[in-house]
Amino acid sequence: MKVQTSRQIQFVDQVIAANFYDGWLREKVISYKSGEFHLARGLAEVLIHKCLTQTNKTTLVPIPSSQEKIKLRQIDTMLHVTKQIHQLDRNFQITPNLQLIKKVSDQVGLSHQSRMENLRNAFGVNQKITGDVILIDDVITTGSTMSSAAKTLKLAGAKSVIAVALCSATKMH
Repeated sequence: MKVQTSRQIQFVDQVIAANFYDGWLREKVISYKSGEFHLARGLAEVLIHKCLTQTNKTTLVPIPSSQEKIKLRQIDTMLHVTKQIHQLDRNFQITPNLQLIKKVSDQVGLSHQSRMENLRNAFGVNQKITGDVILIDDVITTGSTMSSAAKTLKLAGAKSVIAVALCSATKMH
């Protein structure tokens, strides 16, 4: 089940999620983020078959993990999944130049307004962006991460931003 929605996330032109945040996919996302990094290839396959075939855009920009999460996990989880997408389909190019430029709190349990404030001016880029990009994340909850990242990418020159995630926490209608 693919979730393509008309939900509006500010600065995002289209939102696509492979599924809702439940069932086996939710379990796999949680397991992956809890250290079962071998699941990255399967999650990449889900993104390719459920989300990325819906667009002709090929430039992938992963949502970066915080330095604290990278230190804890020893991996930037969405960059790792995005690299797996590229290995499976060389038509997809990775532009991992989105970065967190300020410390942010863990988003779990925060309200939409608190998430927006937490992420205000949190992202930066290390080079100009051109053309259309696909922003990759694991879960869209309120859309605040995608919105903040998309704003930064558009300010850096992106023509359009498509938000793609493994799961959507809500039906987003």
